[in-house]
Amino acid sequence: TSLDTAGVQFTMDQLAVVDDAEKLAAERDQEINKIVQNIEELSAIFKELAVLVIDQGTILDRIDYNMEQVVQSTEDGVVALEKAEKYQKSARPRWCICILLFLITILLTFLILKHNGTLNDPRDEKEESTTDSSIDTGNRLLTVLFPDIDGGKLDMD
Repeated sequence: TSLDTAGVQFTMDQLAVVDDAEKLAAERDQEINKIVQNIEELSAIFKELAVLVIDQGTILDRIDYNMEQVVQSTEDGVVALEKAEKYQKSARPRWCICILLFLITILLTFLILKHNGTLNDPRDEKEESTTDSSIDTGNRLLTVLFPDIDGGKLDMD
């Protein structure tokens, strides 16, 4: 049997070969479309991976920067602690010296007052009570230390 198409005759075997070729071409076309689709998916995956790598790089840069800041802050803190330790060590002797000078001044004042006879020995004043002798001694001390203030008298009333 033969088929006449526009003056060209084909046999059934030729038509079967053409049909098989068309089926193979259609299958190849479908496979090529699948490959194209897979390549597009792979391309999208690589683009997402590139974005993730960039994001991770940014995060790593931030971590690196923060670590550098921590190192710098730690070094500054060590320097400040060393400075504070040095200052504290030098301040202790100053306080001790100031307290000792203050105590020496007070003791010298009492010694000078005692020597000049401004402060009397409480044993010499047997008639006066202990409170009167303490007030009298305080008044004498105030008179010597602050002569301009109200005559140096303490009022215990």
